[in-house]
Amino acid sequence: MRLHSIAIRNYRGIRTLDWVVPGGLVCLVGPGNSTKSTILGALEVLFSPRTTVSIGDTDFYDCDIHAELSIEAVVVDLPPELENFETYGPFICGVQDDGTVVPDPDDASSRGITLRFRSDESLEPVWEVVKPGGTLEPRRLSVGTRRALPFFRVDDRSDQHLRWSRGSHLDRMTGGAADARSALVDAHRQARQAVFDADLGVLTATSRQVAQGVTEIGGDAVPDPRVGLDPSVLSTGASLVLHNGPLPFTSYGLGMRRLASLAVQRLESRSASVVAMDEIEHGLEPHRLVRLLHVLRGEAAQGTQVLITTHSPVVVEAVDAVMLAVVRSAGGETSVRSVPPELTGLSGEPQGTIRSGPSAILARRVLVVEGATEEGLLRALTAAWDTPEVNLAMGGVVVRNGQDGRRALQRAECLARLGFEAAALIDHDNVLDDLVAATEMAGARVFRWQAGRCLETQLAHDVPEGLVASLLELAATVKYDDPAVGPSAVRDAVRARLSPGTTVSFEAGFPWGLEAAVARTAIGDAAVQSKWFKSNTAGAALGVWLHAHLDDFGSDPGRSGLARTLAKVRSYLSEHVATVATSHEQ
Repeated sequence: MRLHSIAIRNYRGIRTLDWVVPGGLVCLVGPGNSTKSTILGALEVLFSPRTTVSIGDTDFYDCDIHAELSIEAVVVDLPPELENFETYGPFICGVQDDGTVVPDPDDASSRGITLRFRSDESLEPVWEVVKPGGTLEPRRLSVGTRRALPFFRVDDRSDQHLRWSRGSHLDRMTGGAADARSALVDAHRQARQAVFDADLGVLTATSRQVAQGVTEIGGDAVPDPRVGLDPSVLSTGASLVLHNGPLPFTSYGLGMRRLASLAVQRLESRSASVVAMDEIEHGLEPHRLVRLLHVLRGEAAQGTQVLITTHSPVVVEAVDAVMLAVVRSAGGETSVRSVPPELTGLSGEPQGTIRSGPSAILARRVLVVEGATEEGLLRALTAAWDTPEVNLAMGGVVVRNGQDGRRALQRAECLARLGFEAAALIDHDNVLDDLVAATEMAGARVFRWQAGRCLETQLAHDVPEGLVASLLELAATVKYDDPAVGPSAVRDAVRARLSPGTTVSFEAGFPWGLEAAVARTAIGDAAVQSKWFKSNTAGAALGVWLHAHLDDFGSDPGRSGLARTLAKVRSYLSEHVATVATSHEQ
């Protein structure tokens, strides 16, 4: 069995979803609240092996119980239970090569069937098979058929699956565990007698005191008070537990418990052809996570359809880009867009964009910057701009390094075409004008400094005269380890770009007896050529300094390019980020 498509209406955070599901391993990615887990939860409801499921008002989109909740899936490569002609034969449909579902199969289409779960304000769950086009009355899908369908949801009830308790996977794998029950009864009897025979000192004395107290207040006599095992434990909670020597697996850490649970669940689901796993990275170290993905990829290559969700960059790096599916939700409309192997007209495939910055794939909004300086600068500024009421984490915003202007534009374009809100911040180099236009056409925004300038030259052009000495001191501090060398090296770098004999001083008034434009150009060129801020750390230090003085920038309209561009970037990053009321506003 394989899922061809899923249609969800009014289920939890999903008002509508229509998704043609790829085969193999599919990794759903997206920011929080994009309904990734809800998709897998819907499939679990549809294929539930239980006679009923609990449905409440909150399971309806926006709690609107008057809009019917429905979960549909068209499945192909039908198992024998669904190929039963007498029961489901009239409901068999056709799935054409282009994905179109038609009422009846023919020689040019695959055989499929539509399964549906629905519920209305009565909260009564209904499972049924339906005919495309509505030419037949739906027929109930029996619990026996659902139990036989090869769908398996790997869940996180890890401790349960490490016990031979009622309903656990170990219990089902051993046919109801009659042997386990017999062993438990015998062990409980022996343990009960051992407790009776033990000298328990103060416990026995306390039992006698309680017995005396019972008779004192009018109760029946208790002639033989003693300590014993609780017999109800045998029926309600006791079970055999998987051990490693004397150590039960239930006492291991979360990661090991989850892996052991996964192993048990996989053993029971060997025949499953659709496997769903939410937040695959939960509790696992990167090396264990990569190994698990390797195993799942192998199963997918053998025909199993594996659907997983993740919030981990490790997972994004470990799978192929074409295995990723980007989930987005807006106003209840959920979309799932698979990453293609290539995007027409884009130089550079999505694989490179994703591998170069996997955290961006997990975000909602991405700003791709020119290089390490800008990355450090923006991280420092955004940290300073954040408040408890409005912060970029609320908006799922990520700043990432594009390595250079051309690649920053390409990656912003790629992300935009994959459905992300994306932008690029680059130097203003006219040779990239055509690429800027293509990036903007794809839906990404592009922020640039003034014509012909990079960050450092824009900074030197706009810095107020009263802050020049402070800026040079910052350069000396972040660029050179030795404080005795730093100021001298900075002065030499600037002096080398001025007329011979020019004195450059941190203390003297700016611009050292020169035309201001000449001095500013020399500082900007020195910053670029000497790489004063060319690292993430130095860029962050510049960001901290700039935030402290940003109000002083832009006071001169002729020197406001830096402040204006950063204001636009800040507006973009915080756009649509909801404001949380402070305690005194609530």
